[in-house]
Amino acid sequence: MSSGPSAGPQRVTWIYSLSHADLRRLIPRLVAPAETALEPACITVSYPDGRGLRVELDAETERRLGSFRLKSTAFTFVFDGWTAAQISAFLAHCTRGLQQGGG
Repeated sequence: MSSGPSAGPQRVTWIYSLSHADLRRLIPRLVAPAETALEPACITVSYPDGRGLRVELDAETERRLGSFRLKSTAFTFVFDGWTAAQISAFLAHCTRGLQQGGG
């Protein structure tokens, strides 16, 4: 098995109860100190080692749980120049960083 970057971009799609505004606020914190560019439907991240990450935001939807209404967004991480181990570690980091509520 190769430990180098995969051939071509790798895509991973998640759905979270977060709005676009939430994601634009949280993603730069998760990837710091990498440089981010915020666009209406995309967040682009450039790493000093040449790796790239694009977070593509689908349309916001609303989820209803009884009387509660929550914004929800499907978003896709597009990894360019990442190894499988780097992607796995990043997704674990994001899972922890995007957890909400509880207590």
